[in-house]
Amino acid sequence: MENSTEMHSPKRRARTNQLLVSLTCLGILFSNPHCEQAKAMIMPYPMTIDKMTGASALVIKAKVISVEPAKATDSNALKSNFWQVYRAKLKLISTLKGKAPSDTIDFYYRADLPPTGKPTMWLDAGPENHAHFKLEAGHSYILFAQQTDGKGPLVQVSSNYTLRSWEGFFRAADDTPIAPGIAPVKAVWNELTKQIASKQAAVSQYAALTLLDLSCESNSSSGTGDYPRAQVLSSLFDSKHEPPLALSAAGFLKTFIAALGTMSPYSRDDYRMRYLWTIADKPMCSWAPWTIKDNVTAKPAVPFLIKIADGKHQPDICAAAILTLGASHHDPKMAETISAKLPAWLASQQPEIRAAAIILSSDYPTSNYPTIVSAKKRIELMTDASEQVRKAAALSAGLSQSAETIPQLDKMLNDKSASVRAAAALSLISFPLDKVKIILLSHLNNHDFGVGFLCRVAMIDPASVKNELLAECQKPRTSMSGVPTTDAQMAFQNGLATDPHALAVRALLKYLDDTAGSQLSKPEFSKFLDCLEQNSVADSSLTGATYEMLITHSLKQRAASFKKRAIAAQPTLPTIAFDQPDRLLETGNLKYK
Repeated sequence: MENSTEMHSPKRRARTNQLLVSLTCLGILFSNPHCEQAKAMIMPYPMTIDKMTGASALVIKAKVISVEPAKATDSNALKSNFWQVYRAKLKLISTLKGKAPSDTIDFYYRADLPPTGKPTMWLDAGPENHAHFKLEAGHSYILFAQQTDGKGPLVQVSSNYTLRSWEGFFRAADDTPIAPGIAPVKAVWNELTKQIASKQAAVSQYAALTLLDLSCESNSSSGTGDYPRAQVLSSLFDSKHEPPLALSAAGFLKTFIAALGTMSPYSRDDYRMRYLWTIADKPMCSWAPWTIKDNVTAKPAVPFLIKIADGKHQPDICAAAILTLGASHHDPKMAETISAKLPAWLASQQPEIRAAAIILSSDYPTSNYPTIVSAKKRIELMTDASEQVRKAAALSAGLSQSAETIPQLDKMLNDKSASVRAAAALSLISFPLDKVKIILLSHLNNHDFGVGFLCRVAMIDPASVKNELLAECQKPRTSMSGVPTTDAQMAFQNGLATDPHALAVRALLKYLDDTAGSQLSKPEFSKFLDCLEQNSVADSSLTGATYEMLITHSLKQRAASFKKRAIAAQPTLPTIAFDQPDRLLETGNLKYK
């Protein structure tokens, strides 16, 4: 079996998540001899168990009798550059869906990297994202299977790239048959919860991490909302709020806390960015919104997490426990318990703990809570000796929307640390524009953040910076345009999950779209229209919107010319980019402006 430390490790989750936004659909060829071609691609989110059931011809509980490499002629659908294809001989225990061809079944699946031919480096769409598992002879599993063309041998249900590589495979607790009529989602629950108290640490850990991944409300890239998180935590923690010993073992504790943290907006860098832009005033980024309203289901785990945070563990583990408590303040008793710990954590000698505490303090900015973190304390930590703490304090200013910290954020744009400067810049642009506009305009020449600041103003008040916006959009573009050249730029762009120049073009489009057609037809707007068309004619993400803007503003000649040039520049562009706006305008679903 591919055990818990392999399937759910923080390293694997980090690998799965990196660059999913910024490199989507981009192919990069490295000339470095230590790596081969690396690609990034859009991959489907994991299927829920119910959806997987619908996609399967057969759902069974079976015991593995033997495993051997498949013959070269077997199961072509699963052939992979990354994985060896195996044939498992199964003894049927129970059928949950479909009709098994016999009591003994051949099942084809992927496992084990081949000894030769594997890539030495990959981005995103790598081996771990190609659906695979490791079955062990003598163990039982719940398996979701397909049949090629509705007949022939059984194969694993997921054969493509996926954000949950173990899709369709669940280790069973034992060989006990499943009662007739039990749905697969219930059967999986029963099998996993039986394994939580296993005397084998790896089995207990596998069950816990799998259940946590199945109760993420689709919040993590590999998670689904098959089971309520509260129900899962109740099965993991006893009446004394302690998990089985295997879950708090020293070598596994960090992984367990990371899995518990998938409902907290603070537990990961990408979660913090999603949360920042969800609470920000008129966000300007490419992050998906943070949709989890609270983390009160963490209640059974709170005493355990506080004990870990206060314990003699590595500082990064204590910090992870603190960050896992994020968004628990909606429950009054939890808020009282957690906020009471903040002063001690903020005064810790360990910078990791101080940094985590100042992030968590974003939940407690007002007198509505028993213990609050004042703006004065936040500003004090923004000058901390530790770069890690200053960065966290800068970000917490945006997360708490503490307007009193804005002057200090302005000063932090000159911090010696690139990551601190970037955090301050991101927090600044999260505030309502009227509170930060003067500061942003004063830094338009900032090498790292100036374009982002310009876009922030232009997205809301484009007329006030139209000439600066035009100048930015007129800059010549190359294949390397938008690639960060400094650490601060990289951190800032990661925080936005997009290239600021792309935002500038969209701000220009918005400016023109918000201007009446009678105005756009005047000569002074020609240079703005020319610039937009130049940026959009070969960019499929902008072509349709630009064409729609032109036709709704009665710029018929421009629209016709733009359409002709766009088709020439993008021969494979679907004509719907033009046909749909035309139809909507004809039917009155689009209005002239």
